[in-house]
Amino acid sequence: MEDQPVEEQKSGDEQAAQEQPVETPAAEAPPVKRRWWRRPRLRFSARTLFILFTLLCIGIGWGSLHFYRNYRHDQAMIAIREAGGRVAGEKDGKVARVYLRNPDIGNTKLVELLGHLRYVRGLEEIDLVFLPITDEVAEQFYGFPNLKRLYVHRTGLSPEGVERIARSLPHVEVKIDRPDPVATGLANTTIYNHAIMSLAVNTDGTEFVTGSGDGTLRWWSVDNLMEPLVTKAHKTWTFAAAYHPDGKRLATGGGDNTIRLWDTETHEQLAELNGHDDDLHALGFSPDGATLYSAGDDRTLRRWDLSDPEYPSEIIGEHDEQIPCLAVDRTTGDILTGSRDETIGWWNPQTPERRRTLTEHSGDVMSVAIDEPSGRLASASYDGKVRLWSLDDGQPLEVLNGHPGRAFHVAFDSTGKMLASSGEDGVRVWDVETNRPLFTYTGGKYVATVAFANDDQWLVAADAEGFVHVVDTLSGTLYRKIATARAHGAGTH
Repeated sequence: MEDQPVEEQKSGDEQAAQEQPVETPAAEAPPVKRRWWRRPRLRFSARTLFILFTLLCIGIGWGSLHFYRNYRHDQAMIAIREAGGRVAGEKDGKVARVYLRNPDIGNTKLVELLGHLRYVRGLEEIDLVFLPITDEVAEQFYGFPNLKRLYVHRTGLSPEGVERIARSLPHVEVKIDRPDPVATGLANTTIYNHAIMSLAVNTDGTEFVTGSGDGTLRWWSVDNLMEPLVTKAHKTWTFAAAYHPDGKRLATGGGDNTIRLWDTETHEQLAELNGHDDDLHALGFSPDGATLYSAGDDRTLRRWDLSDPEYPSEIIGEHDEQIPCLAVDRTTGDILTGSRDETIGWWNPQTPERRRTLTEHSGDVMSVAIDEPSGRLASASYDGKVRLWSLDDGQPLEVLNGHPGRAFHVAFDSTGKMLASSGEDGVRVWDVETNRPLFTYTGGKYVATVAFANDDQWLVAADAEGFVHVVDTLSGTLYRKIATARAHGAGTH
């Protein structure tokens, strides 16, 4: 048998294996070059930097906007002050109300002021009073998203102009009425409903009363300061109080537009007098006690005949603005009134005509006091000045520049040698002969009213937080600080 070829001698398996195609390895793909910002380790950092940069830009933008708004708010406040305006409701950097009354504010000036007022934070009310503006400015009233009320009282605007303003500000209540008084003399502080707004001492200095914002009247005795008798005198705000010359009757005036007469022994109400159509702020009796004089926010001075059981009244004087105070000259019977129109009116009780007008103050006149023996009149004003005047001819005598802010009240002692004045900074007692301060008491916050009592040994001061401060006039130190029942942070020292 012939030998087979070697290939044929291979097994079937080997032959099958040889018949299979041989796979050649695929060529490796070249490595992908990643750009640096796409590399995994740097991707997170890049995103973080982008976010931080974005936040930085937002922060810078917000900070710049905040700075700009603060700057414009501050500029607006400067413009308001320069225009003779007043603000109320200042809290947390916001102002709720702006009051403008200046005959020099015409169309051009008002347009400029409106540009500033749009940046006043928290502004809810604008009062425009006695401004010689016309319908030309009606189209300039726009914006003011937070504004709620706009008063345009005694301006040159026609009814059509007022209507155009109302259409431009559909969310605002536009009124031509007289706006309410600005903050009852204490616009820049919180006025609690227990704030003491009135104080009167009887003729012999042994008793005094205080009236509070909640309408209560407290009867105090110098022999017992811890237990005053409390009477509900008015529905709201007992603004004024005055003792009759005989000491047996007391008159009070309140925020309910009424006057009430009281028996000082029984503390019972004797009569209610109606005639004013706004808050009562000032009361005083004639030297013989037969007549009561009253004044208030309706800008009228009234005379009441107490000898007639019907208590008839008549208007004997008027101011252009509200009348916070009055004083009666016990020698001549003349009445002197201080007004928010920045003047003091001098009235003869027998005629409705002014004897004279005192015009030296540049702010609301909040208090007047008379010392007949020395022939001097004292006045306190929002311009921060306490002025002394001659009762003979009304000529200014001295200016006492002791209060850095507004001055609220003045009172002479029984001898006329000391004068007390209160203001935003507290109370100062002056030597009237030298016109120098004897002492300063700063324990009271926004002292609305002061009076001498207990043979001039005490100075009684009442403040906006409901505290009665009794100060020793010899040493100038606090004798006692008494909290009324609802005083803020009540406590007695």
